[in-house]
Amino acid sequence: MKRWRLDIHGTLPADLRRRGVFDDINNDVRVLPGVYHMRDDALLLYDAIKTYVEKYVELYFPNDDLITTDTEIQDWGRELVRQREDGGLGILRPVRMGTILEMIAQRDTLPKLMYITKVLSQKTTKSLGDFEKQLIVDPLAVKIVEEFRQTLLDIGHQIDERNHTRTHPYEWLHPMAIPNAISI
Repeated sequence: MKRWRLDIHGTLPADLRRRGVFDDINNDVRVLPGVYHMRDDALLLYDAIKTYVEKYVELYFPNDDLITTDTEIQDWGRELVRQREDGGLGILRPVRMGTILEMIAQRDTLPKLMYITKVLSQKTTKSLGDFEKQLIVDPLAVKIVEEFRQTLLDIGHQIDERNHTRTHPYEWLHPMAIPNAISI
C-alpha cells in the first residue's frame, strides 16, 4: 500500500488534478469550462477555508518548533495513532466484508435508522463561518474570522452572479447553504 499524504492526495485540487479536470499549478479550469460548477465553486471555498485555517494556525503557531514543543498537540497526535485497546483511535485499515454485513441493521430496525439519518442530515445549524457561539475573543483571531466571513460573502456574491448566467443554477456550494459543521 502506498503512503498516503493529506497534502498530496487529500486535497480538492489534488483530487481534481488526478481526475484530469484541473491544473492547479496554472490555476487552469479550461477542461469543461463553465459547466463543471462543483469544481468552480468548490475551489473558491477550498481556497477560502485553507487561507482561514492557515492564518488562524499561524497566529498561535508561527513556526514548527512551537507545534513540536506543544505538549497538548503532541499528546493528541499520539492518541490518534495509539491502538484502540490502549485508549486511542487506532490505525484505520480496510474493513472485511463480513464486518460491514454485521453492521447493517436488521429489517425491523432499518426504518428507524433511516429516519434518524434524515433528521441528522438536515441543516439545523448556522451557515459556514457563522458560529453558534462566539467563543473567539482574541482581537487578532476575531480579525481573521471577520476576514473569513467577508471572503465567504464575496464568494456568495460571485456564485450568485454565476448562477444568473448558468442554464441550471448550482446552489449546493453557496456559503449560505453550507452548514457550519465538521460534517461538510
